[in-house]
Amino acid sequence: MAPAVSTPLDPRLGETEVLGRLLRLYEDEKQLYAQVLDLSRRQGEALASCAPVTEVRRLLEAKRNCLTAVQNLEKSAAGPKQAWERGRGKWSAGARARLNVSLRTVAKLIEETLACEERNDQILLQQVEDV
Repeated sequence: MAPAVSTPLDPRLGETEVLGRLLRLYEDEKQLYAQVLDLSRRQGEALASCAPVTEVRRLLEAKRNCLTAVQNLEKSAAGPKQAWERGRGKWSAGARARLNVSLRTVAKLIEETLACEERNDQILLQQVEDV
């Protein structure tokens, strides 16, 4: 997935345009974070089954690539985010609610990934202790 090209945001853009750009951003992030979660789960399975180090490294590299893509998306969204903040008081309750749902979805994936990563760390630590 190629990151969106960063373009200056026209300060005259209204709620619909700004909201649309942010919703697309968070949809793209949701897809990337879902991939990271899947890769984290697969990493845990690989660790638990004592898979070759090359397999674990491959999964780590794929996660890194996804997280780099998220960083690029975030950088490209600076304009819409600033426009949202500047217009915060005038956006409709519906727009704020839609954005909030998207943000919560992304946050939930991040939380699940962090919990999975913690379990992976525990598996790895246990294996090191058993050696």
